[in-house]
Amino acid sequence: MAIVKKLLWALVSQDGAVANARTAATALSGQRVEREEVELFLGRLEDRAARRRPTLTVTAVQGQALPR
Repeated sequence: MAIVKKLLWALVSQDGAVANARTAATALSGQRVEREEVELFLGRLEDRAARRRPTLTVTAVQGQALPR
């Protein structure tokens, strides 16, 4: 009878461990998706900011220094 109890306890314990692992995997997956969404958002934000920045072209006349 003691062996049956130990086997039963092992099965229940294993089921609990599997459930905990699934919960942790789901949480990590959600964090990964959120991180990817934030990276995409920041990349788009950076692209928009780059398009809005004015481009300055400075040309030097031969023999003259560039203004500081």
